[in-house]
Amino acid sequence: MKRTLLISCLLTLMLTAMMTAAQQKQGAQLSTSQPTGKVAEIEAYATEIDAFVKDNEKDVRIFGDTSSGTKLEEAKWHQYKDEKERQAAETGDNLNSTAYVWMRDGKVVGANFMFQSPSRDWMQYVMYYFRDDGTLAKVSSTLNTFQGGITVVRDDYYNSKGKFLKGTTHCQDLKTQLSKPCGDFQDQPAPLFQKVSQLPFYGWLKK
Repeated sequence: MKRTLLISCLLTLMLTAMMTAAQQKQGAQLSTSQPTGKVAEIEAYATEIDAFVKDNEKDVRIFGDTSSGTKLEEAKWHQYKDEKERQAAETGDNLNSTAYVWMRDGKVVGANFMFQSPSRDWMQYVMYYFRDDGTLAKVSSTLNTFQGGITVVRDDYYNSKGKFLKGTTHCQDLKTQLSKPCGDFQDQPAPLFQKVSQLPFYGWLKK
């Protein structure tokens, strides 16, 4: 029952995780640094990329890690021609990491990942915003987990040299989506890709 509820609730966020993060900022907030002018510039850029993604949803490149989620296999990334082909490749044990990538003028500007546990008791959507020079500008993530019954929304900002500028965390009840203190929960830190070249399927992007 829990697994079914989680999947049905979370799959609707697949291509809109970055929008969800913006909408959920009424939750409890922890700011790890003071706002700066650079952060405002990055936020404006991220909004521009969100609009680009929305206008070009069909022009997406889809990747998935086909390795087993229970056998601790080395990641095996594959590109799919469309979402239907990706779904057909699911076995219930693989594709615990998938990514949807948008390119503008031949350069990656957005990579929206979905990470999940093999048991499907948690799922996380992470949008990486990249500048034209390939450096990371912002990471926007939404973690939904039964381990604490919580939704955790984070926004982290970086300058072009990889320096962390600001981070915010917003927490809500998983079922009601009402604001709640973050408290103790089993976190699932997302990987940090500070450059496009660090994406695990970077070799595919050049094909």
